Amino acid sequence: MEIIALIRPNLCTYELMIKFKRGIYLFFYYGPYHFPEKLIPLIIKNILEGKKLPVYGDGKQVRDWLYVEDHCKGIDMVIDGGKLGEAYNIGGFNEETNINIVKMTIDTISFEKQNIVFFLKNLKNS
Repeated sequence: MEIIALIRPNLCTYELMIKFKRGIYLFFYYGPYHFPEKLIPLIIKNILEGKKLPVYGDGKQVRDWLYVEDHCKGIDMVIDGGKLGEAYNIGGFNEETNINIVKMTIDTISFEKQNIVFFLKNLKNS
């Protein structure tokens, strides 16, 4: 039984001011201070350190990705404008496979790396 079903009957009885926020299953947050073993920070760290990039299975697991500040804004919207007793799902509508996230991260970081790499002419062979 969902927790909301247990709490909702008490809203009127006890005049509780409750609004519900649910995350969506298979939903992933990303942003600053993310645990380093999670997909995006791990991929970034390994690219920068020249290590292999671990991808589970075939990498085709689909996740809905949401930036942590956007999630916080969603919670704030529920608190400020949500109706008492209602449940709200906060999602990113940004579904991607894990392998696509890895490829996008590689493309982003390698573009940045190209901008900081300097190629020097080999003077011995000129």
